[in-house]
Amino acid sequence: MDTSESSPQVIDVTAPDYAGRKMPARKRLGMFYTPDPLAQILVEWALLDNLGDVLDPSFGGCSFLRAAHEQMGRLGVHDPGRFVHGIDVDDLGGRRAARTLEALGVPHENFTYSDFFRVEPAPRYAAVVGNPPYIRHHDVDSDTHENVDRAMGHAGLALSGRASLWAPFVVHAVRFLSKGGRLALVLPGAVLQAEYAEAVVSYVSESFAQVSLFRLGERVFSDAQEESVVMLASGHGTGPAAPCVQEVGGVAQLRSLLSRPARRGASPIDELSRRLASLPSATRSAWTDATSRSDVMQLGDVAKVRIGVVTGANDFFVRTQDDALVQVARSVPIISRSAWLDAPIWTGDDQQAKADEGKACRLLTLKAGDEKRLPAVRSAIDLGENEKLDERSHMERRPGPWWALVDFAKPDAFLRYMGSGSSRIVLNDWVSTCTNAVHRISWQGEPSTPEAVVLSSWTSLFALGVELHGRHYGGGVLKIEPTPAALLPIVASIPQAAKQLAAVDAIARRHGPEAAVAEADRRVLVRHLGIDEADVRSLCDGIVRLSARRHRR
Repeated sequence: MDTSESSPQVIDVTAPDYAGRKMPARKRLGMFYTPDPLAQILVEWALLDNLGDVLDPSFGGCSFLRAAHEQMGRLGVHDPGRFVHGIDVDDLGGRRAARTLEALGVPHENFTYSDFFRVEPAPRYAAVVGNPPYIRHHDVDSDTHENVDRAMGHAGLALSGRASLWAPFVVHAVRFLSKGGRLALVLPGAVLQAEYAEAVVSYVSESFAQVSLFRLGERVFSDAQEESVVMLASGHGTGPAAPCVQEVGGVAQLRSLLSRPARRGASPIDELSRRLASLPSATRSAWTDATSRSDVMQLGDVAKVRIGVVTGANDFFVRTQDDALVQVARSVPIISRSAWLDAPIWTGDDQQAKADEGKACRLLTLKAGDEKRLPAVRSAIDLGENEKLDERSHMERRPGPWWALVDFAKPDAFLRYMGSGSSRIVLNDWVSTCTNAVHRISWQGEPSTPEAVVLSSWTSLFALGVELHGRHYGGGVLKIEPTPAALLPIVASIPQAAKQLAAVDAIARRHGPEAAVAEADRRVLVRHLGIDEADVRSLCDGIVRLSARRHRR
């Protein structure tokens, strides 16, 4: 709900809110004061080479409509008032605010006093501008919910029941635009943070040729702490678009950017952008500062990441050390569970400990001819074929016998593929390989110190990278595929890295992974990179927030 901070006609009456409670009008209607300069910027952009009827679907104090009237006058439009239209649910306050515009020649009938969601869209407007009300879902009454559901049904979009009122406002507003029309709205930061906002951004992106979102670094509303995002969409009915997000310092910088023939620096909104945008500014700043340092590289700069051994039938190929077939046939040590990787270095003692526990930690590496030489192998193959293992897709694509693995090479290091916690690199100090529950890492071009790469992966910086780049699944599961894993931040050279890694490994074994991460943060982030401890805490806060979000899914 827009209200000019310089408009004396705006009053604060007491009336029922959307849930039937008595409270001041500004609070019950989600009203925040929109500065006139921001309204002017959005209106100028919306009417750029696009003159025609303008609608503010939540006009409040009329700052957007007043700016539209003034802009049309500057452009030489005769009788500009006839092109200005507004809708507002606040009958008393809205009527008082509209009187100023009526005095300037805006027809009384151009103002509609109604719940916006009850107004049937008329796709006639060249521009829709404004600032939708910021009202949480639990502050909306049942009648309004019904109106919203009906409007969203006509739009063909199902929004989460937890969506705040601004979200369906955006969707409904789009339906009032004529072909080629423009949308210019001031939205809350939730448009880049809330899960329900993804459906809104997707709907807008499908409807327009260009969509940009500008997150303002300064607070727009003097009486609220809400972060603001400006959404600009052009070319209605000629989409889809690849939405872009850009950080701007404030209103003045936004005006400067929009005055340029072409804007640069915008990037497509992907899951990384959404997650990063959802974090506090301190976390975003700490992440940007750390990843932009010359010492910090990406894992793909020094290593190749690929999936572990795909057997196609782990029950057949991965067995215990005491298994009869393992006793007579070829096998290599294997890590079959990512949970085993709870310290930075995997050793022969670790592998033996799993064997002593009776874990499946040996991988059969049979070769053609073994079935003739060893009766036990022939018997195992027959049993496997009785279970139709040979008909599985992986087996049919395998060159040679289905039971003869081709790729079981020992990697230089391991990276957990998926789990409820974070993934970290573990140095392979033995001859073990791994199943595809774990990624294999091979050094490329030999980093200055491989131990430095491993050590830096046990920091909060790396963990936040996993949260940002990984895929979130139900139950809190986090997966990191090889391609995004190559983007994770690491440090390739640290003084006495081998000694320091050994120290962190000892802490992990004595006190657990969390203690090891705290120590790695101290050694790598604070002491080596010189990052402030406050920024390290901000990185940790980002991890906690993103982890909590995926566990709520």
